[in-house]
Amino acid sequence: MHDVVAVALITAASGLGGGLLTYFSARRQADRQAGIERARIETDLQRLRLEQEEPHFQHRQVVYHQLLDILAQWHRAYTMQGIPTIPERTKWLQECEKRFNAVLLFGSHAVFEAVAPLKAALEAAMEAGSNFPGSEQESDFKTAYERTVDAMRKDTAPCGL
Repeated sequence: MHDVVAVALITAASGLGGGLLTYFSARRQADRQAGIERARIETDLQRLRLEQEEPHFQHRQVVYHQLLDILAQWHRAYTMQGIPTIPERTKWLQECEKRFNAVLLFGSHAVFEAVAPLKAALEAAMEAGSNFPGSEQESDFKTAYERTVDAMRKDTAPCGL
């Protein structure tokens, strides 16, 4: 009887040992496979990020360019043509507001921070309603404009030049 019990215990132990060995081997293989799959997914994700980054970058450049265009148009009107009419000022202010909002949504944080004083200078000049050349508003506007352009250049130039 002891021999039967011993054989049963040996059989059970080897079955249990074989089962555990199979389990740990399968688990190690699954972990290895999961690691390979995670690496593949990470590579695909990186590729997709790079593909999406370029259109976003180009859009940001367009947003900055549109803001600079409307500001240049506004500055020319104030410095060369005299005082714009109220409807012209209202239209420019609305266009500028639209461009400022685009910078808020799509621009970098540094550019948005540089644009805030520019917006304040623009609004102060609009409220002053006088010719721009030589005024304090023009000086504030030019300083804020230069800082904004510098921030935009750093954000969009290759290697942040």
